Amino acid sequence: MNKFKKQLKSQIKNGEWTGYVTYYPHKRAYRDIENLDLKKAWQDVDMLNIYVHIPFCEHKCTYCNLFSTVLPKVNMKSCLEKYVDKVLEEIEYNSQFIKKDAKIMTIYFGGGTPNILPVQSLIKILKAITSHFPNLDDDIEICTECSPELITLDYLKQLKSGGFDRISVGVQTLNENETKKINRYSNYDMIKNIRSWAKQCNLHINFDLIYGLPHQTPKSFFDSLNKIIALGPESICTYPLAIRKYTKMYNENKNNMLTMKQKYHLFKKIRKHLEKNGYEIETIVRFVKKETKNKSTCQMEKYEYAGICTLGFGAGARSYAKSVNYCITYKVQDKFVKDIIEKYMNTPSAERKFTGYFYKPFDHKIKYAMLNLLDSGVNIKTYNDIFKTNFIDDFNLQTQALKGLKMIYFDKKTTTFKLTRKGMQYCDLVANTFISDEVKQLYSSYVEG
Repeated sequence: MNKFKKQLKSQIKNGEWTGYVTYYPHKRAYRDIENLDLKKAWQDVDMLNIYVHIPFCEHKCTYCNLFSTVLPKVNMKSCLEKYVDKVLEEIEYNSQFIKKDAKIMTIYFGGGTPNILPVQSLIKILKAITSHFPNLDDDIEICTECSPELITLDYLKQLKSGGFDRISVGVQTLNENETKKINRYSNYDMIKNIRSWAKQCNLHINFDLIYGLPHQTPKSFFDSLNKIIALGPESICTYPLAIRKYTKMYNENKNNMLTMKQKYHLFKKIRKHLEKNGYEIETIVRFVKKETKNKSTCQMEKYEYAGICTLGFGAGARSYAKSVNYCITYKVQDKFVKDIIEKYMNTPSAERKFTGYFYKPFDHKIKYAMLNLLDSGVNIKTYNDIFKTNFIDDFNLQTQALKGLKMIYFDKKTTTFKLTRKGMQYCDLVANTFISDEVKQLYSSYVEG
């Protein structure tokens, strides 16, 4: 039997999950880089996204393994100010490596909790970006993630007047008992107000929900989902709970949570329900309102999947250039995160050390195939034009396995391989069939900390 078909059948039968696939390769393939030549890395880039990471939170969610930490109230103001100053320095320093006329496609602030910053600080960073990178795409999306507890009408008004046009709000659940279990403090009235304020400010909005939380049932999840649908956000993201080492949830009794098999099954119901209510699927997590499709979504991810590079600023931000992906040291444990942030704020941008991954020739094909399949599909004519080789020849075993398991189909009209509904359900497993043996070895030897 085809090795990939055998692998996928076993993974589906056992309810396995390899984790979210959002780019290639994952940071587990990153290793220390000596003297990264930033000028060479960015010299041929004509279009790019810009990402800013704000690694601070007022409190840490029990499931969170992102690069973030909680600041003590006593020195929060001075620490945030120092961090913003360092990001501004980093923006100025890196601008020398980017073509003056390079087109900026999207700007995205993530975290952590970006809106832990005073709104004027976010706007100050945005102005620095647009000053040093002035060639903005006509349809640029400028978005920030927000924690609902810190949102006010005045904050949103200033975001809008400062240049932002979209916010992404982490709701996760509207069930009070579930909220307490994950160390969050939002409620339905708060979310309803935020939706109303966003409309008032003409800001597009995304709401995030998680399924599989401790003591959550399918019914309680759909109760939250239906309340969110009723608010009519432009997009809704639904994430299966990922339980990671070094999080408070890691030691939670697994009998209190849905199994991965149950989460796979629940995804089918979520997709059907959202489609019935006027939302179209874009990725395994993201659903967009039909009437706002292509106008309000996570444009940065869509552009990254299409091969557009991303330049990251801030501790915890990753940069995706044409030949190399890189970031400063990335850890999860809080004791390491605090040290890394402290070092970031005290190191001149010109002296920064990086960890990353340099692409081999075939890696570009893997990245293109994997990411496009997760999005709108792999157009074989476009693939052949870019790489001067045949997609089916390059990935014969994968395409045979995926067609045999009815996880992809070939759209003759558009000459595109696309995921079936089953393929989308198990898309992270599908994506992992494309990973090179070398990258698999790097993943297996990675020591998470």
